[in-house]
Amino acid sequence: MITHVSESIDPDTKEKFGRLSYYLSAAKSFQTWEPFDISISSKEFQFDGQAAMFLAVNGPFTGGIRPFFPDTDIQDGKLDCLLIEEPSTSFIWDVLLNRLSDTSKEGQGYHYFQSSEISIKTAPQQLIDCDGERQHRTPSVVKCLQNQLLTLTGDVSF
Repeated sequence: MITHVSESIDPDTKEKFGRLSYYLSAAKSFQTWEPFDISISSKEFQFDGQAAMFLAVNGPFTGGIRPFFPDTDIQDGKLDCLLIEEPSTSFIWDVLLNRLSDTSKEGQGYHYFQSSEISIKTAPQQLIDCDGERQHRTPSVVKCLQNQLLTLTGDVSF
């Protein structure tokens, strides 16, 4: 659904409203969503059924805000995953409540789990959006590789 939302944004609306245009597009997509068959397999979670969206992330931001994973740890070697079976007003309400309190990330129609490796199969095939890059499609295996990014810090002289 996020891929569909970002692809269906009207350029004029984006220019006028900026980031708000993503939320307007998302509200429109919630009204016209079409489920797809999905099979998710990991050590921690198994699912076979229909869904509207699946997120596997290693960071708190989705569309520039922290709506789904405000407490994610980018150094734990695990992906935070959210499977949304059917978007609804109650789902949006649950997300808002979870942001305001320390409650479970499980609810009716959605599932939260963490894993370092996930196998995803869908029917029909789905486009994968990786931080705006859309080069891959399902089926896919997604892995979180811990301690793979080396950074140097300190004073730099030129």
